[in-house]
Amino acid sequence: MENFIVTFRETLEAALIVSIILGYLSKVNQPKYKKIVYYGVLAGIICSIIGAFIFIKLQGNFTGEGIETVIFLGAFNATTILLSVFVIQMIFHEVEELTESEKTTELLQNS
Repeated sequence: MENFIVTFRETLEAALIVSIILGYLSKVNQPKYKKIVYYGVLAGIICSIIGAFIFIKLQGNFTGEGIETVIFLGAFNATTILLSVFVIQMIFHEVEELTESEKTTELLQNS
């Protein structure tokens, strides 16, 4: 039961993040990138399944309590890097959008 609760929580969290990304793409009027998000979700599911099979095959080779910490820290660092890249991209996109709207406003005022 404990494994089910953890899996359900992680799936719910992933769905929340994907829905936020899709909502952001709708807000900035970029629906063409939604397809890429869906491909990313599919790639994530496939990589998770492959990773699970690899981990199950190698499970006998992992002994000791320290391996759980190493796996946790690796996953934590990878998540931190991915989220940081996403936030930085959002900031740069917002700056580009602002400069374009300022140019458009300036052109409209001059005409």
